[in-house]
Amino acid sequence: MKQTCPICQSAAEVVALDTTFLQIRCAKCDCFKITQSAIGDCSTSNPKFVRYLASAYIRANQGITVDVDVIDGFAGLKVKSVSERARILLQHLYFQHPGAGEMFDFPLNDAPALIAITWSEQWSEVRYLFTRVLRDGGFLEHANPPYSHSRIPGGIITPAGHELIDSLKVSAPGASKSAFCAMWFNPRLEVVYINAIAPAIEAAGYEAVQIDRVQHINKVDDEIVARIRTSRLLVADLTGTRGGVYYEAGFAAALGIPVFLTVREKRRHKVHFDIRQFNCIGWDPDALPAFTNALRLRIEALIGRGPSIKVTPPPPGRPAPAS
Repeated sequence: MKQTCPICQSAAEVVALDTTFLQIRCAKCDCFKITQSAIGDCSTSNPKFVRYLASAYIRANQGITVDVDVIDGFAGLKVKSVSERARILLQHLYFQHPGAGEMFDFPLNDAPALIAITWSEQWSEVRYLFTRVLRDGGFLEHANPPYSHSRIPGGIITPAGHELIDSLKVSAPGASKSAFCAMWFNPRLEVVYINAIAPAIEAAGYEAVQIDRVQHINKVDDEIVARIRTSRLLVADLTGTRGGVYYEAGFAAALGIPVFLTVREKRRHKVHFDIRQFNCIGWDPDALPAFTNALRLRIEALIGRGPSIKVTPPPPGRPAPAS
């Protein structure tokens, strides 16, 4: 049945799976499920909900089920930089047309998808990424005039573009699925790692790494630095105010690796003054499932679900975008 996507407001195919879930398929968000209870939160009056960022996140995490907790998690979505969005677009072009010198071209119906893929709010931003960032930067070469208001330019990825893609494959944090855990090695916190932190990381699609569980023959400091460098994210539990945890969190942040801070709620006042303004997830030993869910949602909202999550591709066929 043709209706409207509750996330992006485009024309959509909406199927009621049961009394709780709807399956949505639209040209911008693609395919996802949403609970009936979450639809009311998908409005401009909800300060936690920025429509185009939510659409971009869903597009990047196909198969997601959007519920009220996920809507709350959207509050943590950040506007991506122009350079990051240009890299996303270049990688998308490469995945679609990987051959050396292979021509890319898009039908106009692909415009809504490209808006979401590049975390853009409108088509003019996508044109800017194509022309002023990638083409003028020497990463794309257009075979067709690019300055039409609505058409999608065609062309090829240049040698410089392929070099950039190769460097992203090697060095980008996103190529990793490891999540380094920095925390006080205390038996009282071991249960928190085993029953809450590690399950949250794994549920988000990443692999939890705690240095005392890693077999190695290196100096432990060198091994920690090496593990952090190759991590997609770092979870730092500040309970106990351990200097090493602060150092490891700062080192990861300096490398541009997302850092997720946690602390036992009744010890929150012990967090160092310099970082109290950061959004730290509190936990209570008597409510670890809630903490697990909160940490998982924040990881998924800020960097997306990891490669360990297997998503079944949606069936073929999509409705045309709204005219």
